[in-house]
Amino acid sequence: MKAIISQFKAISLESLVVILEDDTPFMQELFDLFVDEEEEKETLQSIWPPGIFNWKANSEGWPEVLYRFYNDSIIKPGILRAIAHWEEHTCVKFRDVGTGGAYPHVVFQWSANYCSSNVGRKPISFSGQAVQLTTGCLLDVGVVIHEIGHALGLWHQQTRHDREYNVKVIFGNMAFSNIFNNFPLITENYGVPYDYTSIMHYDTLYWAR
Repeated sequence: MKAIISQFKAISLESLVVILEDDTPFMQELFDLFVDEEEEKETLQSIWPPGIFNWKANSEGWPEVLYRFYNDSIIKPGILRAIAHWEEHTCVKFRDVGTGGAYPHVVFQWSANYCSSNVGRKPISFSGQAVQLTTGCLLDVGVVIHEIGHALGLWHQQTRHDREYNVKVIFGNMAFSNIFNNFPLITENYGVPYDYTSIMHYDTLYWAR
């Protein structure tokens, strides 16, 4: 049991799924062992905070993500390229706030172990919400684009509620600590067809063991 608990505690933020299908009661029970009601409520609020946008609109009416770098040691070019990608292909704008403050903003910081991001904006963020990136991730702009996508409020493509009509996920071939990344969720897809090429979609053999 201690081994199982340690594996759950090692799961990254993007792995913590709180909305599961009705046919996964066992996984919901496991989740409940490690996430209490208040934590679950906070997670839900971070995904769907009050307001029109997950991130507040700027003076021109576009959703704007405030961000800063944790320190100068982080490799910035990949992050700036990823930000430019989102601005070029969407209406989302980004603004560097320098040292930050007691308001919602993203903090890009280096991690020795994993790449992760909260899904959506945290409603209360006194020191900013972390987008953690390893050196390998920082050198792969696609990964940085992916993690920023989570911060904007996007789940993995393969967790869409209609994914069973498009892909087959074989959980028996998957590392235990990453099964949460592949559970189907109750999602709003806005009529957009399933996208196999989405930056939010895992590769065919990603996390396979």
